[in-house]
Amino acid sequence: MSVHSLRIFRMAEEISDTLAVHADSWTPIHQDGLGRQIVASADSICQHIRDGHDSKLLDDRLRFLRFAEQAAIDTRNDVRRAHARLLFDEEQMTSLLRKLFGLSIAIVEFAYALMQREPEYAGDHRAWIERRRAWRLSRREAQALAEAEAGGEMEPDSSDREIETEATSA
Repeated sequence: MSVHSLRIFRMAEEISDTLAVHADSWTPIHQDGLGRQIVASADSICQHIRDGHDSKLLDDRLRFLRFAEQAAIDTRNDVRRAHARLLFDEEQMTSLLRKLFGLSIAIVEFAYALMQREPEYAGDHRAWIERRRAWRLSRREAQALAEAEAGGEMEPDSSDREIETEATSA
């Protein structure tokens, strides 16, 4: 299976390409500083996913996925900085932050699915994955509770099943 068939890789590429197009339209002072940084951060997400995909050992795969998730967090910070400098409007910033947050979740869930294939894995990355998943699940439960109290319904989230299927075939 090619890395290009992974949904998380395609998501990362889309974000990276979008940010590169935006940064290309900025003035030279912004291109040289934040533009280079934001593109490098977004490109490194793809790079780490690819490096993890190419690795044979689970520990190496998880390490690179952890780097990819950190690069997604760095990119979110760069997007916020670009918005503060009026390089993104509110709608652009919100859209990019949602995509990057979704990518972070997808990376962690993909790492979890890989780890589930080897339940005896006790390496350094198990605690990171469990901590990130616990945070996400507690946040999801809080959101469900708030929506239930408001009388709304949560939309089903199929992303976890898609990511698990991807990890199984990776």
